[in-house]
Amino acid sequence: MKITFLVPISLFALITFVGCSYIVTDTMLFNERPLKTLTTQFHFSDTYFSVDDTILVNGWMLTKDSAVANILLLHGNSNNLYELPWINIINALGSLNVNVFAIDYRGFGRSSGKVSFKGMFRDAHGALIYLKSTSYASKPIIVYGLSLGSIPAIDIAQDPQVSGLLLEGALSTSEDAVEAIKEHHWYLRFINIEYGKDLIFNSVETIKNVKAPVLIIHGNHDNLPEWMSKKLYDSIHHSNKSFYAVENGNHCDTYKVDSSHYVSKLSEFIDQCILFQQK
Repeated sequence: MKITFLVPISLFALITFVGCSYIVTDTMLFNERPLKTLTTQFHFSDTYFSVDDTILVNGWMLTKDSAVANILLLHGNSNNLYELPWINIINALGSLNVNVFAIDYRGFGRSSGKVSFKGMFRDAHGALIYLKSTSYASKPIIVYGLSLGSIPAIDIAQDPQVSGLLLEGALSTSEDAVEAIKEHHWYLRFINIEYGKDLIFNSVETIKNVKAPVLIIHGNHDNLPEWMSKKLYDSIHHSNKSFYAVENGNHCDTYKVDSSHYVSKLSEFIDQCILFQQK
């Protein structure tokens, strides 16, 4: 997710003309593109599950006989599973001793329907329900939310069957997102920017209900400011939490900027989640 997607610079003159007011909508928030032919290093099986009786959500499932946990991956607002950076993050996760289940929200990739913020939540819940129905559910389920995907990730991590929450490049609240936009573009400080009523979120409050271990990753050069992730971290009520600050990290690129530590940090976190489930 890039801040420039939320408030295109080309709209500056129009915003000024109409009275210094700008409302962010679903259409402006998402940037889905046609499928490409990129492939993964691992053999993922195509999986489909139904949401709301009318939406068919596509996911990739990688399973291993030796897997010690499951990672449910929720990507950000732009591109689909077949594109960067998501496909490379999936490859990085494939090197761990885990099952990986990554989904494309409605309207993304091969999933049916129309993209929407509310739809992201329903699809994330549907993915968790589907994963819990499989034979792999006896292993810990860790939810990994990237960028905008951090919001539904925090929401479904309230489920008692979730044993871990992993966030990268996360957003705290819709109000904070507006402040981040204004930090990134100085001229927007003079404009009233609001999220549409269907886009309002407060992950700072929601994360207080997450009982499972939490690992938060954020690059110090991310265009989404690090203080949003730290705000989430400070809101977690329990002590089973850690913050992984990535030197020279940009947005959701830890897998390549700090690849060796990325794998070891995730491995340590997976062990924490296993212990949590066993209690």
